[in-house]
Amino acid sequence: MLSRSQDWKDVQPIDIDEGSDPVFFIKFTEEFKDLMSLFRAVAASGERSPRVLSLTERIINISPAHYTVWYHRQLVCLAVGRTWREELQWCSSLADDNPKNYQIWQHRRWCLNCGICSGDFTATDAQCELDFLSNFLTNPDHNDHKNYHAWSNRQWLLRSCNASIKFPFDKDFEFCLKMIDLDVFNNSAWNHWHFCLRGGPFGSFKELPTAAISFACGVLLRHADNESPWSFIRGCFPEGVPFASFQPLVDAISSILVQEPRCRFALEMHAIIAAQSGDMAAAATRYCALSEVDVTRKGYWLSIVNQLRSL
Repeated sequence: MLSRSQDWKDVQPIDIDEGSDPVFFIKFTEEFKDLMSLFRAVAASGERSPRVLSLTERIINISPAHYTVWYHRQLVCLAVGRTWREELQWCSSLADDNPKNYQIWQHRRWCLNCGICSGDFTATDAQCELDFLSNFLTNPDHNDHKNYHAWSNRQWLLRSCNASIKFPFDKDFEFCLKMIDLDVFNNSAWNHWHFCLRGGPFGSFKELPTAAISFACGVLLRHADNESPWSFIRGCFPEGVPFASFQPLVDAISSILVQEPRCRFALEMHAIIAAQSGDMAAAATRYCALSEVDVTRKGYWLSIVNQLRSL
């Protein structure tokens, strides 16, 4: 047991007395109980030293989701002068075995933020992190191209680096297209491409990204039931710009409805185009057709029909 070693002989462990009949008994291993008794002791005394850093590592290896230990580790890192790059490298070693662990991904973001806030963060560092995330998302051992944490951290990184070192959003266009080509149903990749195109969460489209919309239309002609490119296209139109203003989109919708007349996404877009053009009667007719196809939302579509007929 670690608490009995020479390195820790000066610390009095703090155990938890659960009583003889606890409401819910958790069968921890003896090793984990020993490590946690030491952790409680150093947390109570406020000790922040290399041996405490080592202690948190041992606990995290057993229980990677222990957020209290992760937080204490951050305090110790700052106290002992551990560099953010050293900590990031250690954090990377845990990612493969814990791909969906919130604490690991948040700690990784904390490391990067330390570098950004200190001014010790370059475009090379940003590219290295993008490469790490790219390798993670394309790793065949994970088979997890939609990992929420990796995509979320990727957006956070681009947003933070664009503000601090003017790292351009278009750096990630190629990766987005690579991931969409790998799986055209990857909604995370479509969302990230839209994020980069508009220039971050607070950006907007000054003009219509015609090349991107044309690409999405091409995907829809092969996979009309794929909701991601439909949502992507709708999000690419600046406010006040009607869908009918881009003829390739109108042509794609017409072609899809010929091949798949019950495609609910194409029917809805067709109805919206009619309404935007001022033809409320045609729009109402198309929403009626949509209500027969998408019966789950039938009441919603018919409510739109009633609104249109009342205009």
